[in-house]
Amino acid sequence: MTRVEGTLRFVDLGAGQWVLQTASGARHPLDGAVDRGWADREVVVHGTFVDGLGFGVSADRTLQVHRIALR
Repeated sequence: MTRVEGTLRFVDLGAGQWVLQTASGARHPLDGAVDRGWADREVVVHGTFVDGLGFGVSADRTLQVHRIALR
């Protein structure tokens, strides 16, 4: 399992997509449940990177969410 820190962003495009933006500028689409109240919060996501193209084919690798905690 991987631990990634960053800011949760909701991209309101089509059906919408949660993205974790890291301090280095990486944008990881999230696959899993995220509470809408956590938008724009600094968090730690525990999960697994999965193969495949990211959201909009322009983001970094998708992160399958196992757990999210506030940072």
